Amino acid sequence: MNGRVLLVEGDDGTRTTFKTLSNAGYIVIEAESVKTALMHLDVLDLSCVILDLKLPNGHGRRVVEELQSKRNDVPVVVLSGYHGEEEWGFPVVAVLPKPPTPVALVEAVEKASSQADAIREIRNSTRRLRGITGVL
Repeated sequence: MNGRVLLVEGDDGTRTTFKTLSNAGYIVIEAESVKTALMHLDVLDLSCVILDLKLPNGHGRRVVEELQSKRNDVPVVVLSGYHGEEEWGFPVVAVLPKPPTPVALVEAVEKASSQADAIREIRNSTRRLRGITGVL
């Protein structure tokens, strides 16, 4: 099993294209609104968030801002129908055109999941070092 992916997408038609991730071994949790996505962020251990920017009750940027303030271990793959050059920075690790191709989607999620694993390993190593040395 590759991990849990939170898919934040308001369009039912687009959500069905994400079966590709299930076939690649990911558990896909769906949220169709900013409110539901934020609720999941507080309780789920996630490898990655796939985020549409245009959602029924708000803009996807709010989800990114919440991740930046609450968690530093969950990368985001943004889906956008616009192809402008918006500056993001972490936690956004990829921006894909909507709808993404299955190959591009799986590659972006694999990259994001690897980054999440690396961040968590560094955090756990730091905790172990603190316990050994009593500093840091």
